[in-house]
Amino acid sequence: MNGAPSTFIPGFSFLILGMLLLDPYHQATIAAGAGFLTQQVLSPIPEVSTTKSILFYTVANGLLALALKGAGIRTLLHFLTHISLINISYLTSLIFFTIVHRLYFHPLRNFPGNKFARLSKLYEAWVNYNGRNSPLVRDLCRKHGDFIRTGPNELAINNVEAIEIIWGRSQPTARGPYYEFANFVGEKHLVSQRNKAVHASMRRIWFAPGLPIF
Repeated sequence: MNGAPSTFIPGFSFLILGMLLLDPYHQATIAAGAGFLTQQVLSPIPEVSTTKSILFYTVANGLLALALKGAGIRTLLHFLTHISLINISYLTSLIFFTIVHRLYFHPLRNFPGNKFARLSKLYEAWVNYNGRNSPLVRDLCRKHGDFIRTGPNELAINNVEAIEIIWGRSQPTARGPYYEFANFVGEKHLVSQRNKAVHASMRRIWFAPGLPIF
């Protein structure tokens, strides 16, 4: 989602400005409201970049700390109490509304699959760690058909005709944010590039006439 991180600003600003209200009840309420707003930003498909989400959450906590300091909170214990309460309220609200959305309102909610997989990618990470992901997906496809929900925003498709429909050059579908983790080794490249137009221009270089293939 291009420009999506900018949509975090209203929610985070709402949270930080509310911290100037020193009453803990109001702080927790504002933090919970900010959690709901953040979930609404995170819920669309394509997904918001995971790395950028973490970055903005970290920056928001830094601004929150400055806001609390500016509001006159000086002692370490008082400071930690406030910032812990705010984060717990925010994250509890965010997790709760995320679970409700993924189970009952998500565009993929009607596809069969493991219920834990609907909630978090941690389930897939666990079955991958135990070497059971491929057999599990195979068994689910045999039981339910060619389309299985394997993650909050992911489907496993056991149908060769879907390749061109999903990955064809003329299709609007784009790679998920998973590929951005490859950028940690350097600049964006052919593997990590999610923009289809830019990816196509990079790909043409590799398949240019006269380019030696090793």
